Amino acid sequence: MLEDLGGPELRRWLRASWRGLGRERAEIDALNVFPVPDGDTGTNLQLTVEAVVAQAGPDDASGESAAGPALAALARSALAGARGNSGAILAQYLRGMAVSASGPGAGERLDGPALTEALAAGAGHARVAVGAPVEGTVLSVADAAADAARTACVVGVDDLATVAGAAAAGARAALARTPEQLAVLAEAGVVDAGGRGLVVVLDALVATVVDADVLDAVLDADRGGPREVPPAPVRSTGGTLHADATLHAEAPLRADGGDGCFEVMYALAADDASAASLRSRLVELGDSVVVSGGEGEWTVHVHLVDAGAAVEAGLAAGTVSAVRISRLVGAPLAGDGLRPGSVPAGRAVLVLLPGDGLAALIADAGGAVVAATDGPPTAAELLAHVRAAGAGEVLLMPSGRDALAVCETVARTARHDGGPTRVRVVPTRAVVQSLAALAVHEPARDLDEVVVTMTAAVGATRYGALAHATRAALTTAGRCEAGDVLGLVADDVVTFGRGLDAVADDLVARLLASGGELVTLVGGAGAPPGFASELAARVRVANPAVEVVAYEGGQPGHPLLVGVE
Repeated sequence: MLEDLGGPELRRWLRASWRGLGRERAEIDALNVFPVPDGDTGTNLQLTVEAVVAQAGPDDASGESAAGPALAALARSALAGARGNSGAILAQYLRGMAVSASGPGAGERLDGPALTEALAAGAGHARVAVGAPVEGTVLSVADAAADAARTACVVGVDDLATVAGAAAAGARAALARTPEQLAVLAEAGVVDAGGRGLVVVLDALVATVVDADVLDAVLDADRGGPREVPPAPVRSTGGTLHADATLHAEAPLRADGGDGCFEVMYALAADDASAASLRSRLVELGDSVVVSGGEGEWTVHVHLVDAGAAVEAGLAAGTVSAVRISRLVGAPLAGDGLRPGSVPAGRAVLVLLPGDGLAALIADAGGAVVAATDGPPTAAELLAHVRAAGAGEVLLMPSGRDALAVCETVARTARHDGGPTRVRVVPTRAVVQSLAALAVHEPARDLDEVVVTMTAAVGATRYGALAHATRAALTTAGRCEAGDVLGLVADDVVTFGRGLDAVADDLVARLLASGGELVTLVGGAGAPPGFASELAARVRVANPAVEVVAYEGGQPGHPLLVGVE
């Protein structure tokens, strides 16, 4: 029996949790009726813990020895590998424990009182991560586990085994009460699936503490890690995705009784304030919102009708990567405005273009250009383009922040006026993102599946540009003077100088610093002849493993546009 927990014991706990979730996965999946009856809570929890175990490695004695750093490493792995609503909440639960175990006055190992504080912090962090907390869920079970552990300490029985046992017992009792708290559970005659998963995890904690020798013997038989677990069922969706974007298709989801048509998950690099604002924005857009993480790294989860809006909200908050979008199978697609028997055939892709140089390229890729050289068109003008296309389905790609609102207005208008055309927006913020989205467009596929794939490609494409400073100003990269060449990543100035070549080289290097497979360069009207092609040659020499393409776009205002996929 253990008296305290350090890094090796905590890693054994997660391995035991993984094994327990493997045994109970089918049962937990079958319990899953809230927030949508998608039957994948057990699968998502096990896959999340599997990512932790795989990262921790097979040797329990390796890695961090102190409890705080070990929990922090486990939480980071859970955050990176989180699957679904339940996985994101578990990742935040571990992060809360890590924060407590690393706080002022914390020792290197967790005894009973320290474990109590860690469990309370885990429950608190999990609740804060959820956009609209609901009682009768895993949040209630986590609170009850922490309260039971605290009660044990208050009455003076605070050894590690008693605290862990009290937490598991409190969680189990709270799980039994969840149908009394949540009507949908009572109607289905089940307890909460996420809460059942947490009970498995806390039971594994008890086994780690109380039967440490026996548990070691069991785990020794499986030092190779989580290879024996059968994969979750996969539904093929077809399509091609860019970079780290993934069309998440495990265990087809159903949205019976839910408001959302898509499950969207992605990684986000942003500060705390931006993450909090994003959580509030996503609550307005959909439900099942979880924004978990901290210290600049977050995992975002939401169910909603407009997958593109979720990604766009993330892009406004920070840097988005690892986009996973799943169709919630069985949900009606709200507000398509279709009239049976009056739907025109075909699909049109309208790309707002700030210059005419890429018109031929857009046309070759199956798109039609809407000129935006002097700024985005008005909503009335763009709606006229949509109607003139004469297609049953229209995709709009704004190619810039300023045009996004116009495109969304037109999509809403088409949805509500009862017309025959379905209009969707792929939220591109730069021409290079529109090119990336066009590259994965498949005209024969379902409209909403195509939007998912194209939006994922957008999220996987970093973009930048060159511009000239019109006056002296203080930028995020320092003070520039009028006439300086500015290098921008997204909307932030990251470098500047006097020459186009030097700033362009620096900008591309910065965009490639976090990896990339394809670099797209688009020369503008303010660049000398051959500028983009000469830059492409230099990039190929410096990055021989990267594919580079260059075009003459003729766009005003930006001598160069850069995309990295």
